[in-house]
Amino acid sequence: MIIPMLSNEALRNLQNECALAKDELQTALFSHWHQLGISNIEERSRVGRPRVIQCLGAYAVKIFEVEAKELVKLKLEPPDLSRCFDELGVRVTYQVMPPQFSINSGFYLGDLHYDAEYRKFITDGIGDCVRVWRKKHVPETKGSDDPSPGEILDAYRERANLTIRQLAQKARVDESVIYAIKAGRKKFGVDALGRIASVVGGEPDRLAPKE
Repeated sequence: MIIPMLSNEALRNLQNECALAKDELQTALFSHWHQLGISNIEERSRVGRPRVIQCLGAYAVKIFEVEAKELVKLKLEPPDLSRCFDELGVRVTYQVMPPQFSINSGFYLGDLHYDAEYRKFITDGIGDCVRVWRKKHVPETKGSDDPSPGEILDAYRERANLTIRQLAQKARVDESVIYAIKAGRKKFGVDALGRIASVVGGEPDRLAPKE
């Protein structure tokens, strides 16, 4: 999670805030683990899972907001800032699905990658962050009523109540293709774009990255 355009001081501040957020997460999970007071380890993990999901969701939002603040300070052009918010959302989602860092919590976090409830909680939470920060910091311009490829996918997922993984399965594409479209990256073929468009509706060109 590094922005190349940041000054050294800003980069240090960003790294410090991210480290602090991780320490707070570890403290919260470790405390929760001991407060459960259940001797059976598997049962303790099962009972504690809802709170674990909430803590990791809050951590993901905090990490997003820490870097989003720095993006805003860069005074980027609206289209560039909007794309940066999308890319940031993708990066944070990947970072915590499953959590790609070492943390002493008592809970085994690796299997969260396969937990549909956790995946939906994270993707929905980060999706909300992207929309809120874009609405607040990206001025509306002529033509801005046209939804971005990521917004088209999110709108369909919300209507169909699907996670990103479920949408990918329905369209018969790899999950990374959906994330690439949301981030505006050309990491997919024409066939994949067509299959996704046939699911969400409209022409494939609506889902192609904007030049």
